[in-house]
Amino acid sequence: MPQLPRSTVGSAKKPEFAPNSQPRPITRETPGFYRNTASFAQACDHLATSTTIIKSCRHRPLLPVQLAASDWMLALFPPACLFMQLVSPLRQLLLLSLFALFSASAFTQALAAQTESPAPSGSSALPSDQAGPSEPGPTGTEARRRNKRILLLYTHRLVSPVNSEWYQGIMSELNAAFNEPLDIEVEYLDLLRNNDEEFERKWLELLRSKYDRKRPDVVIPIYIGAIEFILKHREEIFPDVPVVFCSAPQNLADQARKLKGVTGTVFEIDFNGTRELIKRLLPAAKNLVVVTGSSRTSLDMRSAMGVGFLFSVYFAQAFEVDVWDGVPLREMETRIARLPPDTAVLLLSFDFDKQGNQYVTVEVAEQLAKCSSAPIFGVFDSLLGRGVIGGSMATVQEQGRMAGRLTVDILRGTAPDELPIQPADKPRLLLDARQLKRFGISSKLVPATAEVFFQTQSSWQVFGWYLVGGMAALLVQTGIIVSLLVNRRRRIAAEREAGALAGKILTAQEEERSHLARELHDDLSQKLAAVAIEAGKLENQTAPQSVEKGSLGQLKQGIISICDDLHRLSRQMHPSILDDFGLADALCADCTGLMQRTDIEVDCQIGELPARIPKPVELCLYRIAQESLWNAVKHSGATRITVKLAGDLVNVCLEIADNGRGLGTADRPLGRGLGLASIKERARLVSGAVEFVSEPGKGTRVVTLVPLRSFQS
Repeated sequence: MPQLPRSTVGSAKKPEFAPNSQPRPITRETPGFYRNTASFAQACDHLATSTTIIKSCRHRPLLPVQLAASDWMLALFPPACLFMQLVSPLRQLLLLSLFALFSASAFTQALAAQTESPAPSGSSALPSDQAGPSEPGPTGTEARRRNKRILLLYTHRLVSPVNSEWYQGIMSELNAAFNEPLDIEVEYLDLLRNNDEEFERKWLELLRSKYDRKRPDVVIPIYIGAIEFILKHREEIFPDVPVVFCSAPQNLADQARKLKGVTGTVFEIDFNGTRELIKRLLPAAKNLVVVTGSSRTSLDMRSAMGVGFLFSVYFAQAFEVDVWDGVPLREMETRIARLPPDTAVLLLSFDFDKQGNQYVTVEVAEQLAKCSSAPIFGVFDSLLGRGVIGGSMATVQEQGRMAGRLTVDILRGTAPDELPIQPADKPRLLLDARQLKRFGISSKLVPATAEVFFQTQSSWQVFGWYLVGGMAALLVQTGIIVSLLVNRRRRIAAEREAGALAGKILTAQEEERSHLARELHDDLSQKLAAVAIEAGKLENQTAPQSVEKGSLGQLKQGIISICDDLHRLSRQMHPSILDDFGLADALCADCTGLMQRTDIEVDCQIGELPARIPKPVELCLYRIAQESLWNAVKHSGATRITVKLAGDLVNVCLEIADNGRGLGTADRPLGRGLGLASIKERARLVSGAVEFVSEPGKGTRVVTLVPLRSFQS
């Protein structure tokens, strides 16, 4: 069965949930076809959604009777109406008739079942929050199961901060140890401000009328006033209901234990521990001021715990004790500001002063701490952080947890008389670091067993690990950066060495080519020319009609052809025309020779050029042109090649384009050939740049740009 969020009912709002607790769901039954509120809400949501879908599906006209019946079915069973909109009008009338008969039969049977089945004993037709108490009924799925109900009765009024401490303790234990749904009822009796008999009588009437039909399973009175109220009037309002009192002094707990069905928790003030703490933190202290209120609770607490006796036992031998009993707050502020430095202040409970003014103890602690010239100690942990330096404190929230554990045991079936009264938990030494710093108390005086809260950490304590991590990261980054800079420097040096080596290789290659060209032209060519001349002489000396004359003629022509090839090869290896006439004439000569040797049309266009081009630049551009022309003839299959040369005083540009198949094909990827690498390296040696533009089937264009400034300087 779905569960709803846990509800809390009372005369006023309850304190907030504990941070580590989660609200437990409760279950409520609703008579009718939908047995719980959640399923009924889901059905309504389904009905609204289906209505929107069905109304949007009305795409054909309906007869008035069909429209009325469709709306009637829409209210009862939305999927049926959705189906009705998808069939023809004649089938709709038939289905409507069948549905009406089926609905009437089903409704009659359901009504008969509801009338014949008797309600469980003690149940009501009203919702569960209005019905009376459910007595044990028949077992089975139809038996009505009521949630366990717990009533919390606070002594203080709603705004008292200590209430939330008790509540958090109780609820944390209930949420952790009890898995069934619970109804939590909360009442704030406010007995500190209203303690007359008439006020108690009206509370009795209210509780009797309110919980007469909603009997709680466990009643938890909290603190002295509520505990005394329940013990006094239990038989009138909650007879036979288990009582688990919370935070009772020992004498009141002994009185309550005599009653049947009563158990609870005890607390006591650790004056001895507080005295030892004062002596340790303030070795020079001689005076002790005890601040307490004049309300009935303060007086009852003092009398119940024997405060006067305890003062004499625990403090009289160590301090001169001065009790401020119900002194008005303004007067206390004046007096506490003038206390000598050898004085300590102990704040117990302050709800009323002698003039009848009402206060909250934690607010009194805050006001006194602002103007006090002496450190203020307390006995309840709810005062810590409100200006109190600390003390051997009773833990209010732990009192609530102990009461919650007893309540869980009772809800599980354990009789209250079988559960012993829980003794007071061990007090804890709690201190506020801000107050220690304010009064100049050294941390060396703090006991090792003390718990210090609100410590203001230094910048190193807060950000130390971040600084260490940041410095480590910075050192690692510095190391990486240094290593990258070293590697970059080495790489640049290696590139320079590689460039210089490549330049030396190309220079040596050019020198070797020049040497070979001279050897071919001056030595081998001359020797072949001499052989050709001798062959010509022999041809002339031979008879005209002889066979030897024809052979000698062929030999002479072959030798002449070899000489021409050697001359051409010599010019390619080291063109003398480049040295004699310059780059433009050398390119034109090569283009003319290429057209003579091949069927490719070569267009050489020479533009404006500077009067003098440095020799390294001329040689670089000439070799690039040679390589580009050779690639175009050998690989591109071009029928036309265009060579353009132009420049000014700053740059010289050489562009060679063809209409061939282009570079970058699958079998010859762009940029992987040795010739292209040679072109790039030659351009780099003269600080130039080369761009290759090529698309498959659209030819190739090689653009070389060489600056002249470095050579001019």
